[in-house]
Amino acid sequence: MQIRVQTPAKINLVLEILKKREDGFHEIQSIMQAVSLYDYLTIDVEEVAIDLASKELDDFCNDLKSLRKSAINYYKKNIQGQSIEHPEIGEIQFSNKGIKKVINSSADETKLKFLPKLKEIIEKGAISELQQPIKNRNDGIIGFRYIKTTINLNGKNKTVIVNIAQNAFGHIFYNLNYDTKIVDVLPASTRAGSPTISNYIIPDENKILNPIQNIIELSGNSDQIPYDKTNLVYKAAELFLQKANLNGFKIKIYIEKNIPIAAGLAGGSSNAAGTLWGLNQLFNNILTSSEIHSLASQMGSDINFCLEGGTQVTTSRGEILSGISTPNLNIVIIKPKNLFISAKEAYTKYDELSQKTKIKGLEEIKSAICENNSDKIALLLNNHLEESILPNYPEIQEIKGYLIQKGCKNALMSGSGPSVFGIYEDEIDLSDAKPDWECFKVKTIDAGVTH
Repeated sequence: MQIRVQTPAKINLVLEILKKREDGFHEIQSIMQAVSLYDYLTIDVEEVAIDLASKELDDFCNDLKSLRKSAINYYKKNIQGQSIEHPEIGEIQFSNKGIKKVINSSADETKLKFLPKLKEIIEKGAISELQQPIKNRNDGIIGFRYIKTTINLNGKNKTVIVNIAQNAFGHIFYNLNYDTKIVDVLPASTRAGSPTISNYIIPDENKILNPIQNIIELSGNSDQIPYDKTNLVYKAAELFLQKANLNGFKIKIYIEKNIPIAAGLAGGSSNAAGTLWGLNQLFNNILTSSEIHSLASQMGSDINFCLEGGTQVTTSRGEILSGISTPNLNIVIIKPKNLFISAKEAYTKYDELSQKTKIKGLEEIKSAICENNSDKIALLLNNHLEESILPNYPEIQEIKGYLIQKGCKNALMSGSGPSVFGIYEDEIDLSDAKPDWECFKVKTIDAGVTH
């Protein structure tokens, strides 16, 4: 399954900071506007299932007694005494203890049939942390790990959980003595609310503590962003899969960046919103709109806006939205290439100010927006963060002056900066802009993330 998602940038027509909250966020009042500058996400989803192909089972007979005998012989001939290298925990040795569980599983046809793929299941599965036995043992085993993956048997996906034991000398080996669970995997459309691996009971000391259930891989065209768990896109995918109770999937997301990084344009937030929206589309709207917005509010202050787009009056820390009509405006955005300002820096500097002005005219600019009065909108542009940022970054003030000189009705720093936008009428000539200024001519849009 694949989807390509378009994620627009945003500007703040007004940003008023009311107070700092006890949770560290700031109470704000803002009017956010989506504009036609886009990143693109290509999201691929595939089920990670190891296929127990029929050719692997041809050596096994159909009746249970013959199947049991074939399975035992297969283990002795192809697995016992060997070892494999697991990418996370190193060598796993297959001991002769493993065959005992094969014998004990003689009444379980499925357990016997997955033996030909046992090595692949262990190599590709998600592994838990080392867990201590619940009771003292006299066999030298000091802990267990659990490996989980998905197999496809006769066209039906099943989740397999196998156990890895570790002794006092650090040797790790596959030990079938301590049980293997095979759980039917429900179709994606029925998984919400189904039991998860974290509450699936395994007898004795074999207790699972949330092993990783999915694979998430990020890539992209920019060398200015991380492609690991620190990226909001990764966090969005992870939260979505957890909330939807989906497991056994490989999610690959390619991020095509066009929106400047750390620019006050919500590029990262928009990417996260696009991830939530795109995955929900691929999984047939498994989550409701309110559930998607709840996930968005857990990650940041702009992500809820990016889901909806258009023109929104935002309150609280930015996650509470009230839509108004979108004005038809020509916007030019300039971002200094080598200047980056984090939201944390901007808000910290603002908190340090001894004198703070109060923004007036919020209702006036809302009326001007609804009237599509560009002159009045331009006159009422305002951003509290300029008070703390402009004195420290004179280049931003230089860009504001440049845009007004080029004919913009007004110019304002967007969000935490350093990007500056201006409102203009029909044409604007930016041919003499500095080489290290990124310039974008865009329009206001009445949409958020979409495909």
